[in-house]
Amino acid sequence: MEPSAAAVKWSRRDVLRFGTLAGLSAAPSGVAGLGASSGRRSHPAFGRAKSCLLVFLAGGPSQLDTFDPKPDAPAEIRGEFRSIATSAPGLRVCEHLPRLNWDRQVEAGWDTHADGFSTLRDELLPPTDRALSALLDDLAGSGWLDEALVVVLGEFGRSPKITAGGGRGHWPGAFSILLAGAGIAAGRPFGATDRQGASPVDRPLSPGSLAATILFALGVDPPAASEVGEVSGPPCDQQPVSELW
Repeated sequence: MEPSAAAVKWSRRDVLRFGTLAGLSAAPSGVAGLGASSGRRSHPAFGRAKSCLLVFLAGGPSQLDTFDPKPDAPAEIRGEFRSIATSAPGLRVCEHLPRLNWDRQVEAGWDTHADGFSTLRDELLPPTDRALSALLDDLAGSGWLDEALVVVLGEFGRSPKITAGGGRGHWPGAFSILLAGAGIAAGRPFGATDRQGASPVDRPLSPGSLAATILFALGVDPPAASEVGEVSGPPCDQQPVSELW
């Protein structure tokens, strides 16, 4: 199964609230979703996932040095790595992520404030590439990927401009996530950032819309849910993004 990538714009406060899906909310994202409860429940993707696997890349991987490279940007933005083409038209990724097979459907500490490119090249990207590709291959081979939603993300992105120390600072303005499994359309990017990878310019996602989408895939209708764990009331006030299926 090919992962799908999405551009995200979250504030630091939003990011810190992502400790649980319950209670997650944000301003409207501008992404079309499913409106009425009856419409959501009748959608073929509603409840498709029987489980959700979150792969959390702690410390915030750089969007420009992983899944959203900007090969035409100035050197101080694009960084040291080349981008490589995938089998998905128009989708390019970092050269150090070759094992993520985009023809088929780990936590790590991403401290890249200084000497970021050597850290990514030698310590972070290779094991992440191996682990994610093996995970998706194993899930697909066992047939479990059809009923499992895989979400890969960190808590923020990294600054477009390279710092004096050869790294990138924290950047809450935009970053990438990967979604795979549970019938999500494979191999296509969703949304886009600007030429420097600094801000979403097409179909940005809010924390609420992402949470609603995950809950939707698990068969939870957010506005209709009265209680999730110890939190009363709807778990989020956004709509699921049906375009992903």
